[in-house]
Amino acid sequence: MHLIFRCALLVSLALIPWAGAVAAYGQENEVGQAAEATETSAQNHTETNPAGAAAGHPSGLSFLAAQNHELRPDQEALRLLVFHNYGHDHRSPGPYRELLQDAVNRLQALVDPQGRITGGDMISGALVVAALAEAYAMTLDPRLRESSKQALDHLIGQAIQGPEEQGGWLAWPRTEDDQENIGLRETLFATMAVRLGDSAGLLEEDVLKRIRTRVRLWQGTATEGPALPATWLPEEPGSQQRHNALGLALLAYLNAAHDAHAQALADQVFQQSLTATAGELPSVDELWATMTGFFLTHDGRHWPAWHQRFSHKVLSRQSLDGGWPPAPDERWGDGLSQTLWILLTHSVIPPRFLRARP
Repeated sequence: MHLIFRCALLVSLALIPWAGAVAAYGQENEVGQAAEATETSAQNHTETNPAGAAAGHPSGLSFLAAQNHELRPDQEALRLLVFHNYGHDHRSPGPYRELLQDAVNRLQALVDPQGRITGGDMISGALVVAALAEAYAMTLDPRLRESSKQALDHLIGQAIQGPEEQGGWLAWPRTEDDQENIGLRETLFATMAVRLGDSAGLLEEDVLKRIRTRVRLWQGTATEGPALPATWLPEEPGSQQRHNALGLALLAYLNAAHDAHAQALADQVFQQSLTATAGELPSVDELWATMTGFFLTHDGRHWPAWHQRFSHKVLSRQSLDGGWPPAPDERWGDGLSQTLWILLTHSVIPPRFLRARP
């Protein structure tokens, strides 16, 4: 079956074997039907939600396309990434071509001559870099190469660099001015951007190797089994589970999802998710990171059980307009932000793992 998920991120992530789990789990008819319905709807540009086709409400992409108000840089970047992952770009014929061209133009306008991203924090900047790099990788649009490379080089320049005797490792701070405290979420999203930039041929050195060096040091200082170092964890309830999930996704993006530490960490995160309050959904960052990590770790062996416990709850909350209501966690803001993260989550999971597509 021809898959519409052709973004550079998935091409690079596909290097990690997961065929065994796909073969086992993908034999269920409803999964195959959902995948076929998704692909057919995308090709026909009807884009209805297979899970709610009987209701006839629009898909998440239709909801995103209708958001004509001014978006924040991170929202604009996420929207572009979502459309990319569902097989649309700014140069290919399709119903969203003009929308995506406008989005690319707006993101390019955020890159100053030095490559700095204006109008956002560290994570927002990393998402803009990721979206531009992926847009270039998908289209080889020559107008994008210079600005994408400048933005990527600047992002790498914002990293905290370790001493040469420790391999010259790289990790990202919570803010550009703070070179003392490494941020896990910031490092995760910067790594995502670097991975896409590397796939697009925009890097001249192996930056991912230097990030892996830092992660190996973190792994070596873990003191509680497979848990991440305590210095990663803020003093707040549930932080260990959330940060372990983010760490699992980071290992996945570094092609390290199958080492012993990552496998033990995946088991631990899964067990923690089972102890969550009944009916409680993970936070959005935990949702995205955990699903991504489970797909890439252990050949996705945790995915069916995790899907049964959480994913169907997420899909069932999709509104009639194709979006999702605001997240309970105020850090993730309005329904648009919630919709963006949920669609990004599902767009990086191969369709055979999904019972339904949003």
